[in-house]
Amino acid sequence: MMDDDEELMREINRQADRAEEMRPARIDRYALAVTLAGRFQQHSAEEIEELLTGVWRERRLGWQSTKPR
Repeated sequence: MMDDDEELMREINRQADRAEEMRPARIDRYALAVTLAGRFQQHSAEEIEELLTGVWRERRLGWQSTKPR
């Protein structure tokens, strides 16, 4: 059985696949992180945003962020 961390990374990669299909449109990284944090409550939105950033950079995807400053 898959643990929560593996399931989270699988979901992040699934979202990255979507982002590739949507090019040149960009996914809002912060909004996605907040959404996933609601589902994967053992991680903060900030932690998930860091994971998203890593995957997006590795796959050379663009993003936008509406994160409040």
